[in-house]
Amino acid sequence: MKKLCDGAYYLQGDINVGVIAFDVAGTSHLYLVDSGAEPESGDALWNELENFFGSGFVVDAIINTHGHSDHVGLNHYVQEKTGCRIYISRTESVIVRNLSASIERIWGANCIHQLKKWYTLRESFSPTDICAAGDSISLEGGAKIDLIPLYGHSAEQLGIVYTSAAGKKVVFAGDAFLGIDELDKCKISFQESPLEAMETMEMLLDFGADYFVQSHGTVAKDAQQAKTIVKKNLDTLKKLSDLVLELIAKKKWTVEEIVSKAMKRFKIPQRPVSYALIFSTTKSLLSELYEAGRIGINLKKGRFYWTKKLAVKK
Repeated sequence: MKKLCDGAYYLQGDINVGVIAFDVAGTSHLYLVDSGAEPESGDALWNELENFFGSGFVVDAIINTHGHSDHVGLNHYVQEKTGCRIYISRTESVIVRNLSASIERIWGANCIHQLKKWYTLRESFSPTDICAAGDSISLEGGAKIDLIPLYGHSAEQLGIVYTSAAGKKVVFAGDAFLGIDELDKCKISFQESPLEAMETMEMLLDFGADYFVQSHGTVAKDAQQAKTIVKKNLDTLKKLSDLVLELIAKKKWTVEEIVSKAMKRFKIPQRPVSYALIFSTTKSLLSELYEAGRIGINLKKGRFYWTKKLAVKK
């Protein structure tokens, strides 16, 4: 358990689980920000909380940044053990009703087993509270939680902003960006809406907070270091966008051809999971650029091409 400021902590792991704590009549009450991935790690999570807060703590709620299985995988465990409330945004709440929905959104259909292994929700849970950007929760002692939009990575990802009674501010940012160690592995972060994700990152660069906690990778020691990491995430997406526009300016391409170029340019690992993530991100980026009127499309001989935007004949 790592302390950030009074009332704000996180558990470092494959998923960095946020912990917001406040005292009520001598008892520690907790809000968890996401819960983790694997149901088998439930006891380990619980032991970490007991070791730090003692055996008498109360989990009031889990607030999910989004509904991907690696963030909600222990919701069932914690809810069954405590009866806690679970907050999640409306769109994400619909996705988690189907245990395979996250990976089907990435793959675009029923997917291969290599992806199901990592991205299928293993146990269902019952969301109790639908929340949205702009909502807030007041805590004992003058602290509060605010929800902000961090769209791009998933359908309706939210950031959880904790403000302590002393005014310290912590942003639990979900998958809005990756830690440098994780970004170095995958090269480009997965995004359902890359252009929207870039807008979110630009917003985080201007956001006033003392700490930023992302869900994957080593957490920065302070806001300045965190914003350097956000900027590197942003730059990688911009480079992908630049590559796409550079290629399409010269000739028409299928998405598979563009993905092949991207994997070579950015040295993305040649694995089924890595391919699926960069394929989905690239296809979404192409769609966004097309809808923005920046590129065109062409269907020829059963192949779907992405092209330069054709000039409109007067």
